[in-house]
Parts: sequence; structure tokens; C-alpha cells
Amino acid sequence: MKRDPDYLRTMLIDFEASSDWQHLVEEDKNNVEKRTKYYNALLAEDLGYLNAITDHTGPDSIGRRYYRVTSEGYDFIDTTRDKVIWEKTKGVARDVGGLTIKAMQELAFRLVQQKLNEYAGS
Repeated sequence: MKRDPDYLRTMLIDFEASSDWQHLVEEDKNNVEKRTKYYNALLAEDLGYLNAITDHTGPDSIGRRYYRVTSEGYDFIDTTRDKVIWEKTKGVARDVGGLTIKAMQELAFRLVQQKLNEYAGS
């Protein structure tokens, strides 16, 4: 399965929009959407964007994990929230042949700073 920055971003934004701070993510080998979400949640955990609160995995190959968004995760959300900035970030990633998620976050942050400088200059 490939890492999908759009999916990761959308998942984190959806978590933020929820009225709850705990988010259940379940793995189901027979359900592509659940597998995709579970995999991307694991990647977000690797990046420090999510923290697993509980982990329930059983012999039936179905995992259940509750996550919370970390401060680093909220920083990613805030940095990439603007669609124009996100599209520019993805465009640069395409142009250079790909970027890590952390590099995309850093680039988006620089684009946000550029926007702030424009506001400050006016």
C-alpha cells in the first residue's frame, strides 16, 4: 500500500473536526477503506501526528486502536489547512519527484510564512 499525503491530511482534519478527542480506527482485511485508514493512522503515528491511546488486536486479524491527535499533528493540520498552500506543496513535491511528509510540512510552513510576510508588508 502506498502512502497518500492527501488521505493523511484529510484524515487528520476529519479527526480535528470531530466533537471527540478519541478516534477509533479499525483494521479489517476485507474492507479496503478500513485498511487504508488503519495503515495511514499507523503512518501518522510513526510521524508523531497521532498517539495510540489503546491497542486491541486479536487473532482474527482485526485491529482496533483509539488515537488522539498530538500537538505535532495539529501543527501539520494548521500548516496544510489552506487548500491553495496544500496544492502548491503537492505541486512542488511532484516537480521534484516526491517529498517526505515532514518535508511537505516544512514547505507548507514556509509558504504560510511567505503569506504572513505579504500581510505584514501591506
